[in-house]
Amino acid sequence: VNPFWSYKTVERDIIKKMRNGNHWGVLAEAAAGRACAHLLSCAAQLRCAFSKALLIRGTPRQVLIELFPDLNLFEAIRVGVERTCADIADFVSAPCLAGCAASDSQEVAKDMRRVVYSRGIEATA
Repeated sequence: VNPFWSYKTVERDIIKKMRNGNHWGVLAEAAAGRACAHLLSCAAQLRCAFSKALLIRGTPRQVLIELFPDLNLFEAIRVGVERTCADIADFVSAPCLAGCAASDSQEVAKDMRRVVYSRGIEATA
């Protein structure tokens, strides 16, 4: 190996000189970056579409577990989220009991007095 130059450094220098030789180097770099990003995006979309197809088309469970090792975890999370959403919906859709709370409290107090008087228990307040 020559101590003054190496193939990689000479190659890097030549590429740099070619790119800097005109103003098209910056534009070419940007276009190459955009093309690379687009290809990566397309690959991710293909992977997503393929995964959906596998999950929807009735692929055997064992194959799905082998392809997606965390499938059981995601299914458990989905079930938990669905239960939580149902609980929240039930809570939110429950009727407002604030209007009848006062009358219910009075009914309970009357019933308690009746029980106390029927048993002969002296009320201590």
